[in-house]
Amino acid sequence: MAPTGRWTYTAMTAVVLLMCGVTVTRTHPPMTRTAGSDESQGSRVRILSPQMAHAVRDGISRSPTFRRLVDAIDASDGIVYVEYGVCRNGARGCLLGSLRVAGPSRILRVLIQKTQLEDELVVSLGHELQHAVEVLSEPSVTTSAEMMWLFETIGIRSGDSFETSEAVRVSDEIHRELAATARRGGGTRVVDACAEVRDDSNY
Repeated sequence: MAPTGRWTYTAMTAVVLLMCGVTVTRTHPPMTRTAGSDESQGSRVRILSPQMAHAVRDGISRSPTFRRLVDAIDASDGIVYVEYGVCRNGARGCLLGSLRVAGPSRILRVLIQKTQLEDELVVSLGHELQHAVEVLSEPSVTTSAEMMWLFETIGIRSGDSFETSEAVRVSDEIHRELAATARRGGGTRVVDACAEVRDDSNY
């Protein structure tokens, strides 16, 4: 039986992820839709803040790993809305557990802590997009309860918290890729890529 109730996900490691990487240039279709936009088409990753959208575009151009996550969501039946917000336990980002279905699309929402440098924001968002990919890669996951059951299956649990090794690996890769370009254009700060997946049926 799938677990029910309120649940959260936080990074299980106290490791600070140091990231370095490579510069990649490639034309990519517009991936953001900000509040008030009248775009009828675009990425299935919907950024609701113009300020965050700038950082995400930069992340796409500099991190092939981040770009692959966006491409994977664009190729899925999911739509991921991303906005600034406060997550529990001081997490830098969180995937809300209130999965919804609207027509042919599964809808997920991500919150990102606002007080981060651009590179930190990209790492945090990449971590959460990996969790979104984990959900959207399973066509049978169409409810919040099934979403939790998925993380019970693929994640590491501590109390009511979960982490997946793939999300930690992805965070590390994105940080490495961003740091390589930062060495050419300036420094970068170390980021603790902690995150949270939480159930919030009233979101």
